[in-house]
Amino acid sequence: MKKHKILFIAAMIIIVGVVLLSCKAPEIIKKTVTETVTETVTETVEVEVEVEVPAEVEEVAEEEEPITLYFWDEAGQIHDEMQPMFDLYSAEHPNVTFSVSTFDAGGLQDIVPSALSSGAEDLDFLFYYGHGEAQEFGEKGLLTDLTPYYGEYDWYNQQYPGASLELTASNGKLYFISTDFVMYGINYYNKAIFDAAGVEAPSELEDIFEISAKIKDAGNDTWGIGNQWFWTVRQVAESLSLRFIPNDVHSILFDWKNLSSEEQRENLDLLKSEGVLEVFKFIERMAEEGVFIEGFNTLDDGGGRLAFTNESAAIYSSGSWAIGLIMSEAPQIDFDYFIMPTYEGRTNFPASYANSLTVPSYTAGKKLEVILDFFNSMLQPEYAKFSFDAALISSSTNFSEAELAEFVDPITAKLINDSSAKGGVVTIHSNWPTDMAVAWDTACQEVTAFTMTPEEAVQLFYDTAEEMLE
Repeated sequence: MKKHKILFIAAMIIIVGVVLLSCKAPEIIKKTVTETVTETVTETVEVEVEVEVPAEVEEVAEEEEPITLYFWDEAGQIHDEMQPMFDLYSAEHPNVTFSVSTFDAGGLQDIVPSALSSGAEDLDFLFYYGHGEAQEFGEKGLLTDLTPYYGEYDWYNQQYPGASLELTASNGKLYFISTDFVMYGINYYNKAIFDAAGVEAPSELEDIFEISAKIKDAGNDTWGIGNQWFWTVRQVAESLSLRFIPNDVHSILFDWKNLSSEEQRENLDLLKSEGVLEVFKFIERMAEEGVFIEGFNTLDDGGGRLAFTNESAAIYSSGSWAIGLIMSEAPQIDFDYFIMPTYEGRTNFPASYANSLTVPSYTAGKKLEVILDFFNSMLQPEYAKFSFDAALISSSTNFSEAELAEFVDPITAKLINDSSAKGGVVTIHSNWPTDMAVAWDTACQEVTAFTMTPEEAVQLFYDTAEEMLE
């Protein structure tokens, strides 16, 4: 015991000496201490010390862990929208780095299926179109089910097309989050041409034919549209579907692909119901009475827009994305828009999520946590404004009217408010199985070309759906 006491005193003397001399001769001290300890320590005593680390210190240490997130996107507007968001997030979270791989338009569609199936190491999350295919990938177990986070973070109410997203859910599940949304079936009109013809935007559907006649009498064409691109006349038909088809029928038709085979068979007759038939009777009449520009069946969308921007046609139908095109191609035109007039109290017009982000099912742990936090940030104004900078319309509902006025032109702001007030919804065509969607496009083109009757069109829908059940 006495020997241990002497050794302890000696050790303390050595330690004090080390402290006193450390500032003057670190190399010599290191050598001396090593030799002394080697010569004098005869036994090792292990001492366990518990140190309580404050929670905030642990959190800071955890946040500072370097994380690289690998993201795939598409060249053009998508990349221009996302890259500034990544830069801002990294500035706020210096430990997070985004490694972005950018592909040509359509290039992702060629490689994503195999990348998701094989668990690509350089892919943690990606841009992908939010309709059919993304949902199909999710149903196959290739994407992370984001539905719980829609509820946890209130994403439905933070996005304009929230109701549309709920309806799009496959078996109640959503596998993507929308970054921006579009409104379509928007009828832009030249205010000077309308004034010269003594007409105003239609308040009833029948007004369209009277307006058209007066515009033509004043020396202009009415409706600049091209039928060589299937979706041009389709937009008119989709807007009309939200007028003529009762809401309860529309809901069933919209959700068609999620119905059981038995439910589909029970509702087959709805595909050729009166409301659906009226849609195609109306567009046939528009073609018959010369509402559409002469030769529209030989034009594509660019030709229809050119008739509007060179001020020969009074109206041009397109989506919200056309506002910037019109402003850049024809800055001299003072224009506004109208949507199809209310019919039997139905005011909705087509609006849908556009570009979306999704997460492979193998992305997990800290990476998934950070991605979800980024998604939350993405819906805040300081991030969402980059969608507007890329000439897209942010999905975020978190902008005040003053902020919207700062970021977008008056017509886009008006459209956003209209979508919120009147109800922008996805149309039945957009959520139909591929074969049925193709049948709809075919009917739009052929009915207005007088190669198919409205009755034949609805029968085509019926027959297509019935064949899919066999």
